[in-house]
This record gives sequence, structure tokens and C-alpha cells, in this order.
Amino acid sequence: MVIITLTSVGYGDITPDSNFGKMTCIMVAIFGAFNTSLMVVTLQNTTKIQGAENEAYELLVRLKIKEKLQKKAVGVLEMAYLYKQQRKALGDDNCFKIKV
Repeated sequence: MVIITLTSVGYGDITPDSNFGKMTCIMVAIFGAFNTSLMVVTLQNTTKIQGAENEAYELLVRLKIKEKLQKKAVGVLEMAYLYKQQRKALGDDNCFKIKV
């Protein structure tokens, strides 16, 4: 019964009759809740990103954004080049010159 109370399952099919048994189950239930919360906090602190890890993660995110931006810039330049080639083929060589 102590293991069932410790893990906070508490089926209810077996209950203590004496006052000592009831107090023991209450103490074991409190200890089980404390133990479970301690494990959760330890797991959370273990998996939390710390200072240097956070900086490295932010750097990787910025590099990925920069790479995407470079790919889009290449696409824009390719489209501008193709547009100029098409305009040149049509005989309009002044399509990119600024008219004052």
C-alpha cells in the first residue's frame, strides 16, 4: 500500500484502519508528491538552454535567415538579368537607364 500511495495512484480498494496507518499514508503521500515535483524540476533544469547554448542557438538561427536572404537575393538578380536580356532581345536597350 505504501508504494501505491508513494506514486500517488491511490486505488482506494485498500485503506488503513488505524490512526497510525492513516498518518503513515498521509506522510508517504506528501513525500511522494515532493519526490515527484523534485524530479520534474530537475528534468526541467537539465533540459533548459543556458547562456552560451542560447547564444549559439541564436547565431544558428541568424545564419539560417542570412542564407535564405542570400538565396532570395540571387533569385532577384537572376530575374533582373533575364528581364534585361529579354528587353535587349526586343530592342529596348535603355530599360535600366535612369531618365532625367
